[in-house]
Amino acid sequence: MVAKIAVAGFCFGNSMLFSFPDYFGMGAFEKEYASFFGYINLAFGLPVLLYCASDYFKSAYFSLKQKG
Repeated sequence: MVAKIAVAGFCFGNSMLFSFPDYFGMGAFEKEYASFFGYINLAFGLPVLLYCASDYFKSAYFSLKQKG
């Protein structure tokens, strides 16, 4: 559980750092890399979805399996 929280925190922090150009207004340099930053944020979101939330998905699956 601690490892999953650590991975989620690491991905959250890095995703926020790559989102700063969006929050503070983009200069000419940042506009060139806007799509790249978006893809990086997606890449940081995938481990959170697949690894960190796996316990929640397993619990939901087993709950639906018992009801049906």
